[in-house]
Amino acid sequence: MAKNVTAITDITNMTSGSLYVIAGSYSNTVTINVTMSGPGQPDLNVTTTISGHGNNNRLWSSEFQFTNSDLLYTTLTYNYDSPALNRCRYMGCILDGEVSGAPSTPTPLQLAISPTSGSNDSFDFSWESTTGKVYDLVSSTTLDTDPATWPVWENNSNISANSLTGVPSNGDPKRFFVILEKNAPPAP
Repeated sequence: MAKNVTAITDITNMTSGSLYVIAGSYSNTVTINVTMSGPGQPDLNVTTTISGHGNNNRLWSSEFQFTNSDLLYTTLTYNYDSPALNRCRYMGCILDGEVSGAPSTPTPLQLAISPTSGSNDSFDFSWESTTGKVYDLVSSTTLDTDPATWPVWENNSNISANSLTGVPSNGDPKRFFVILEKNAPPAP
């Protein structure tokens, strides 16, 4: 049993959350200090003092909420302190929050294909484009392989627009098309 207890928890990839500090003591007053730290960042400190229970078997619970949206802070240090003649019987914490970089499912591009007006052998394509991205039109006569491995169709690569018109089908009885999004190449 101790009068002063300190612990550190890692928040490297957490964008926000709550630290719940739970402690038991023989004291009528406790102080909990929490410090959020990160390389090159000023420490952020908060202190709370809790008192007022009238018996000898006290449970203290405090919630500390934090925001770390730029991921500049890496640790939370929490410290339980009680008056000189009292001691901590137990201490623990619960950390709950949002983690950055959690896997997400990308939204698939919606590709609209329609016959080119006045043509029996060509198509018009349109899709939603994103700033900083370019597109490749790829094609295959089967669905046996991943579209990412299909060849670019008719030199339609690094397209910065969101549509193509008059793209020939080459008379194939069956042909599949996919629009692939990628980062735009650096400007020369």
